[in-house]
Amino acid sequence: MRYLVGRDVWKGERIAKARILARRPPGELVGARFDPDRCQIDLELLINDRARVGVEIKLYARENVDVLGRRQLDRYLRNKSFHGVAYLTPAPAEISSTAWRQRSGRYLVPRDAHDTPLRRHFLWSDLYASVNELAGGRHAQPLVIAFREFLHSLGIRPFHHLVGDLGGRISYANAPASMRKDRDRIKAAMGETVRAMDGLEWEHSDPRSNGTVYTWPKKWTDPINRIWVSPGLLPGTLRIWIEFNKKRRSAALDERLPAAISESLQKAFDRDLEPLIRPVKEKTKRRSIDVQISYHALLSGLRTREKIGERIAAAVRIVATTSSRLAARYA
Repeated sequence: MRYLVGRDVWKGERIAKARILARRPPGELVGARFDPDRCQIDLELLINDRARVGVEIKLYARENVDVLGRRQLDRYLRNKSFHGVAYLTPAPAEISSTAWRQRSGRYLVPRDAHDTPLRRHFLWSDLYASVNELAGGRHAQPLVIAFREFLHSLGIRPFHHLVGDLGGRISYANAPASMRKDRDRIKAAMGETVRAMDGLEWEHSDPRSNGTVYTWPKKWTDPINRIWVSPGLLPGTLRIWIEFNKKRRSAALDERLPAAISESLQKAFDRDLEPLIRPVKEKTKRRSIDVQISYHALLSGLRTREKIGERIAAAVRIVATTSSRLAARYA
């Protein structure tokens, strides 16, 4: 709670000694058909039954907009019963200028020791250090341990200090200076991936401002349609999205590919990178596999940034060749 409000004392309440009640707002039917005009904030935190904080929580969805074009955060900030409103997402996202203008008031954002905003909203990865510490203690509660596993299942890790905060979907124009600097570094590092795919005789796009690269086989007979490499969509995670040419799912490929990719990566890096690999069943017209590799595992042992591009390129090359080989057999 101290991290959320950014103060030891907030709205007259001493956070360390406060009684904090967490609840889902009353009145919303769980499982009911979604109506953006009637949706309520996901979580209420009551401090000593006086100060009230609302938290909007996202996993895969984006901020909703009602029929009048009003965004969720803007609507919640107009609700004067909230003393503060926070936004929690897996990856950095854009917010409205209306919400951002209230960052010194009721819109809560993460801040550094000098009270300077670190970014435009909170991330799931902000919770990781505290959850990991509590889950590893002698008297860890089963719920906390399960929550850490839940974060792992989503591929959520803290930022890696050599990669930095790349901002996810935030546009380069709206990114702060420190984020632009990290993006410029990762964009240059992704040149190694481009050269690696040249070596495989694959076509590719140039790295985008956030380092994202699209690559695809030159041979139209290859079972892979394209691979999307995103070094910064998820904090602390390299994401490799494999899209196959055939739309029909292959149970054999879905079953064998995760183990094959994990084994190939382990052999190449001489350690288990513990990638999160899952078939994608939502928001895609083609059969796809999502591979997520923690930077803390991939960049283990590195002290400087010089070899980041080389490590990423090696992982992408292994994922591409392994996927192409198995897809040709089982697709």
